[in-house]
Parts: sequence; structure tokens; C-alpha cells
Amino acid sequence: MRLALILLLFSPALWATGPAREPTADEKAMAALWARMENSEDARFRALAMVAPFNEMGGPADLHKLAEAWEFGKPDADAVVLMASLSCGYPPSSRLRKLCDDHRLLERWKKADAANAMPWLIQAQRAHQRGDVQALEDALNGAAASTRMEDGYRLTLATLRDALASDPGFKQMARGQRAASIFSMAIAIGQAGELNAQQLCPEPSADPARLEELGPLCRHLAQLMFHTAETSAANALAGATIGMNYATTDAQRRERGEELAAIKSLAERFVKDPLFDVPADNSNFPPQLADYLDWVIAEGEVAAMLGWLKRAEEVTKAT
Repeated sequence: MRLALILLLFSPALWATGPAREPTADEKAMAALWARMENSEDARFRALAMVAPFNEMGGPADLHKLAEAWEFGKPDADAVVLMASLSCGYPPSSRLRKLCDDHRLLERWKKADAANAMPWLIQAQRAHQRGDVQALEDALNGAAASTRMEDGYRLTLATLRDALASDPGFKQMARGQRAASIFSMAIAIGQAGELNAQQLCPEPSADPARLEELGPLCRHLAQLMFHTAETSAANALAGATIGMNYATTDAQRRERGEELAAIKSLAERFVKDPLFDVPADNSNFPPQLADYLDWVIAEGEVAAMLGWLKRAEEVTKAT
């Protein structure tokens, strides 16, 4: 199965409401995978089946029914965190936001992942948008007590890895190809965490009042976004940018600027790694890509990128 076919999982044809047409064999395979995830006993798989198509297709029409069935299965902490991270960061007009609010996912996320500042960031963004001073103060206190910032990307990758490894349509795929499929799907699903941070803590020159009102919160969030060991590259980039924008001294601005340059340099170096050379026929990704996937899930994206490049450099020196 080619990588391009994996993207059919997000094809409008699978969610279209217009005139019916006979689906292709590949579309049938993707629809079968989706159905198996929807009906799985694993609440993480069912969470992804509900949320994943939203970015491109608007999501399943029977979302409310699916969510009630998901709750009936008594989802564990990982499933709650996954669902919350994929739904709570959206604006009030989104059906995903309604899903988050109807099922109290933001509060449940705080309890299930108490050290994580991400749900507090989302609360702060909501409170600031509606001018709720008390809720913003609560979010400030909650974030200040947090020790890490993680957006759900690793949990999404781990869930997809487990789902495809056990699925009859995918478990026979080569390891590298399956890893490429998982990364492709995770990127298409996405997380809204860094978007919330950028909205709450935009470049403050156009609104100097933000420096006084939100400066302490934005600086703390920026530190956690960049320095959390398991952070994603998107979080680290957003954190370094926010930290530089909300710095109060020249020394802080220099330090945050160095962090921003470092994460940009890491990304530029990493995309040149042969690991990510897309095969001409989209079907022969190296098996090492699966090793890198496991590394990201275990230690975080930035740590995996640094470790991968260091290992490659050591191999080059040894030869």
C-alpha cells in the first residue's frame, strides 16, 4: 500500500454528502480501517476515529452518538488526554469545542495530567477571549504550578502506531512504510496547542498592555514549551518565539533568541537527513524510520531529532 493511499483516510470522498459514487478499492480499505477503529474496544482508537477527520472534512455526522458510546466504554486517562488535546483548543464555533465542553474534557485533562501546563494554557486563552479575570488568574496559578508542557503529539503517534500494528490491513506493511503512514496521519490530525499559545501571547508591540497583563504567564509558558524534555518541535519553536517577544531584559532577549536560532537550525539540519528522502514510488521508506518513530514516542520529538543526528554523526566518524 503506497503512502499516498494512506492520505485517502482523509479524503473528502469518505465523508462527502453529495451524489454517491462507487468507491475505489483503496477508499474501501481506508473506510474499513476507520470502521474498525470506531468499533474498537480501545478508547484511544475510538477517540481518533471521532476527531481525526475534522481538519479537512468537518467530522462524522453522528459525532454526539459516537462520543456517548466512547463515554460508555469508561475511557482511561490516556484516552481522555488524547481526546482533550485534540478537541479543547478550538474556538467556540467548532463542533470539537462543543465535544470538549459537553464532556468536561478540559477539567478531566487537568486531573489526568496534573503536571502539564497545556490545559491551563487553553483555559487562559478562553478566559482572555471572554474577559474573565478570575478564570485567567486561576489559569495563571495553575500554569505556574505546572512543570511541563506537552500537546498530545506523542500520544497521537503512539495510538496510531498501536492501531496500525494491530490492524489486518496494515500490520503486514513494511516497518518503514507503516511509520511513514503514521507520521503522515498524525500531521493531518494536528494539535491546537501552539496555536493557543500564539493567540494568547502574540507579538506584543501592537498591544503593550499584554506585557503587563500576560507577561508572567507568557514567559513561564514559553520556558515550559521550549524546555519540556518531551516537547514537540512546533511547541519548542513557538515557545522560543514567545519567550523572546516577552523578555524583559536584553540578556533574556539574547538567550531566547539563541534558543530560537537553535531550534530553527535543528529543523534545517534534520530535514536534510537521508531518513526523510521520499522514495520515488512512495513505497520503500527505510526501516530506520520506524526506529525514529519509537524514539519520538519515548522521548519527544526534539530529543529524538537531536539523538538521531548525533548517532548519524558518530556513525560517519566511525567510518
